[in-house]
Amino acid sequence: MSEQEFPTLNDVAPSWADLTVSIPVYGGVAVKTADIVGITWEETVEVGAVRGLSGGRKRKRTRGQYDCSASLTMLRQGYRTLAAALTARAKALGVGLSLIGFDIVLLHTTPELTGDSEVHEVKIEGCRMTGRSGDMAEGTDADQIETTVDCMRILVDGIPLL
Repeated sequence: MSEQEFPTLNDVAPSWADLTVSIPVYGGVAVKTADIVGITWEETVEVGAVRGLSGGRKRKRTRGQYDCSASLTMLRQGYRTLAAALTARAKALGVGLSLIGFDIVLLHTTPELTGDSEVHEVKIEGCRMTGRSGDMAEGTDADQIETTVDCMRILVDGIPLL
């Protein structure tokens, strides 16, 4: 087999079609929808440097400060499904939508025809919806709503960055 430029799983590249998403709402239901068109997440560790009297050279570094964020872009029906679950919990508690917590669980399975049974998980924990914006235009594209999410931690295959 020749060397490939892009990663594959037994000659089959993993793709969006191999992803399942579950959004369990704390104290509520788990939302499962196929109406998600995009997911972004990011995590960073900002490390501090200890320099002292070393001529400006680094002598040590701090453990660092962790931060993470995420967003979901959904078709209108997918957003309505998520919003309904969050609204039901918000009404039960007498609070606003942005105060309801949830997780986002992404399961990426290898394509069935590879004979492989690996499942890769990204779990975005402690989420709260902190914003939403619409993307609508004249034409044939379906309406999309992007939601920004404040999250507490992201685990990739069970492993935290910090």
